[in-house]
Amino acid sequence: MKTGALLVCSGCLLAIALAALRFAFVASPRERLLTLALILAAACCLRRR
Repeated sequence: MKTGALLVCSGCLLAIALAALRFAFVASPRERLLTLALILAAACCLRRR
């Protein structure tokens, strides 16, 4: 169970890092919304620990 949660959190953090790189160059409103959603998902995941 903990391994799965760690994998999900790691995936969220990796997606946020990639989105931040994309966000630095070109970002549409949809991409901005997705980035905010990923940040919130990672924050919720880390807060549950």
